[in-house]
Amino acid sequence: DDATAVSSSWVWTTKKSEVDSSVNAIGKNSSSQGGGTNCQAGLYKGAEVLQSARSDAQKYVVFLSDGEPTFRYNSNGYTEGNGQNDNQNGHVGANAQAAYTQAAAMKGFTGFYTIGISSSSDSTFLTDLAEKPGAEEHAFFPAKEADDLAEAFKKIIASITEYTCRDVTITDTLSE
Repeated sequence: DDATAVSSSWVWTTKKSEVDSSVNAIGKNSSSQGGGTNCQAGLYKGAEVLQSARSDAQKYVVFLSDGEPTFRYNSNGYTEGNGQNDNQNGHVGANAQAAYTQAAAMKGFTGFYTIGISSSSDSTFLTDLAEKPGAEEHAFFPAKEADDLAEAFKKIIASITEYTCRDVTITDTLSE
């Protein structure tokens, strides 16, 4: 299993040590523990989460990556790739193509955002990936520093938040 979903049992916190501990626990049993990224696996897991979500929920995907896709699933469901780059046995871009195909197959959401969270994030891949699902709202955000990541999330929140008022009464008494 190359991907882990954050479930409803996730405890949200502002404590860096708790976040670090949770992130470090992800992938402990992964077949790619030596490094590398299976973007296709993350998108596949994301599609599963979308399918199990409430039907009346507004759904958005935020995909974070710290590099380029270096693994993919083969036609038998086994993980392939070298964990170093997207060029194996003459198949340049095979891992990216697998991620693009998986993203294009995802359905049932309004927005799809990608965030590159390191200087080695592949901005071309992440920009193209953001467009593949055909979501109404989509964008790529580079976030090499913590402040950049916070800004990316602020922009995503601003684009998905709709302010509405219902049953509002305004009374203005004019003086003489």
